[in-house]
Amino acid sequence: MPTKNVLLAVSAVLVAVALVLGGVYMLRPTEATTDSSCQAVGKLLKYSNDEMARIQKHNEKVAETRDAERQDEAIPMYQKWAATIRDYAEQISDPEVKGVAVQMADAADEVTEREIQFLGKPAPGQSREQHVQESTDQIVAAGRKVKDAEAKLQSRCPVGSSNTEL
Repeated sequence: MPTKNVLLAVSAVLVAVALVLGGVYMLRPTEATTDSSCQAVGKLLKYSNDEMARIQKHNEKVAETRDAERQDEAIPMYQKWAATIRDYAEQISDPEVKGVAVQMADAADEVTEREIQFLGKPAPGQSREQHVQESTDQIVAAGRKVKDAEAKLQSRCPVGSSNTEL
């Protein structure tokens, strides 16, 4: 029964993270940004959304099959996601936009670290339920940081806009 609770908690966490990361942001641009920076932002955001959808699908399948042995298979996926976001961030030439993209990459690293922590053992004196709740809260907080950075990037370079040079 504890495995079922853990799988349900993992599933709930991942749904929350997917909602946080998968939102569409309709914010107005605040300042002009170069075309090449906006192209890199567009690629970064598309990659992030696509990869998180793939990770979410994997995690849902693991939760459905209740195969706790496969939970840790998502860790390399999260690591690749975070590293690729950082790679995209480094391609951005506009210093302000690059700074926000690096914040997103840092938050993606934090999500990955929190996912690893979630799958780990509780601290001495901590119940499994406490561990799951604390880890879940930390994953959601890190996911919000990713969402906030995505919103800032979206406001600078609206993805889907026909005018990427604002």
